[in-house]
Amino acid sequence: MSDPSHLSKFDVTQRQKATLQYVIAEEESVKKRGAVGPKVSIAEARQGATHYQAVSDRETTRLLFISQETSLLNQTTQSLDGYLNMSDVFDEVHILVIQVGKAIRNPVLRVTDNVWLYTVSAPAGLALMAAAKDMIKQQLEFADGFRADLIVARDPLLSGYLALWASRHYDRPAQLHMVEDFTQKKRFQKFSHPRLMSWLYSYVCKQFDSIRTNTDSLTQKLQAKYPHKTDIKTLPRFHNFASLAQGVATINIKDKYRQFSFIILYVGQLNFESKAYQAIDAARNLMRSPKVGLVILGDGDARAEFIKRAELLGIGSQVVFEKSAVDVYSYLKSADVLLVPDTDEESDELAIQAAAAGIPVVMAESPNRHDLFLADEAALYFNGNDINGMSNQMKKVLNDPGVRQDLVRHARDTVALKLHEDPLAYRLAYRDSIEAALFTE
Repeated sequence: MSDPSHLSKFDVTQRQKATLQYVIAEEESVKKRGAVGPKVSIAEARQGATHYQAVSDRETTRLLFISQETSLLNQTTQSLDGYLNMSDVFDEVHILVIQVGKAIRNPVLRVTDNVWLYTVSAPAGLALMAAAKDMIKQQLEFADGFRADLIVARDPLLSGYLALWASRHYDRPAQLHMVEDFTQKKRFQKFSHPRLMSWLYSYVCKQFDSIRTNTDSLTQKLQAKYPHKTDIKTLPRFHNFASLAQGVATINIKDKYRQFSFIILYVGQLNFESKAYQAIDAARNLMRSPKVGLVILGDGDARAEFIKRAELLGIGSQVVFEKSAVDVYSYLKSADVLLVPDTDEESDELAIQAAAAGIPVVMAESPNRHDLFLADEAALYFNGNDINGMSNQMKKVLNDPGVRQDLVRHARDTVALKLHEDPLAYRLAYRDSIEAALFTE
């Protein structure tokens, strides 16, 4: 029989439906659990929420994930969040990836003993839905019923629509994951039929009783939009602080941009709500010296506008735009200061990562941040859209190496003291957050 750990050697013609009867033993699942810790928000950290109590008493759960994330096709990936192996959390995992294109040679693969990956490809939306339904019927329908206990859609468009169909067809609960903020109408402009996709998004969201997001800010938006829904929550998030603090950078930003001796770093989405405008305006006051540079790491609908802004201000040669980076930690590790004018959940987590990586942070103030990072000791703050305040705080970091060292030391101490790692808590919290859909009416 083919070795399931080597996908390229697996003969799908030998795959029998009987293999789906395998349910991994609980003690084996415990042995596989890796050393992971909880990724917590600033609000949770300041409240000392370092322990999680599991509430689920289920012994087995078989999940079907439906997604358009082609990154899941990577044979080394068994994770939806980049950290946690699904095989360690659930007893049986089926992942259906739908994509526009030609049919692939091996559409069904057994990744591990308890994880199966199905790939559906078709040239258009309607054909894609039909092909996906056929795949589900062929692979997950049995004489004793439908294999999965719970269906999870990883986006509110095609995956969500397909999950709703399967939920109703097989009488199974379903949960929607919002890993992108589709509450912004500009998100739909990238589609050939934006109005249709916007309608589909609204329709799908209204049908799900259980919704999970990847940020607290998006959770709050959806709770406000759908006040009648009681199960809209943020998925548990993970930070490996010890690994960050001890990690070695793979890219040195100073080597990459040798023309600069002092580099300001901004990380964030470049949409029309982004605070990158303020970052550019504030950095301009420090760029009288050609040795000072601003590296903007991110992409979005307004990227061209930000590039134009830098050119109009006469600092185009000192502002570098990079669309993305696999290793953001390396940028944090080797830049001179991180500028955080945003105040959303993502930027809160970025500030915590920066503290672990050892880079001083200048950021917009908020109550949660003040509770975690003491002003003028662990971080330098400015008031909202105060461009001059932003510039003045960065000048302190630029002109005084002692200030930089003190900020880094105090911020690292804060992370070590207030943010604890718990190898078991994150996995239990993630599992229970998804399994909650089993009990949502």
